[in-house]
Amino acid sequence: MRSKNNSVSIFSNSTIAILAGGPSLERDISFKSADNVYASLKRLGLDAFVIDISDKQFGNAKYVHHIFRV
Repeated sequence: MRSKNNSVSIFSNSTIAILAGGPSLERDISFKSADNVYASLKRLGLDAFVIDISDKQFGNAKYVHHIFRV
């Protein structure tokens, strides 16, 4: 099993985008899940933010190193 430090260290110099939302009927659930992922990543000291995939600004994600779809 990986240690917590090794798992986190691969993301330590990265920006992590969490994709959420979209046109689905489960849009609200997607944001709740994204908020939980965001909170967990921040507790680990990682740089993360949530992106609404139906937002026209989604294209500005070019500076993101890792993306997680929830």
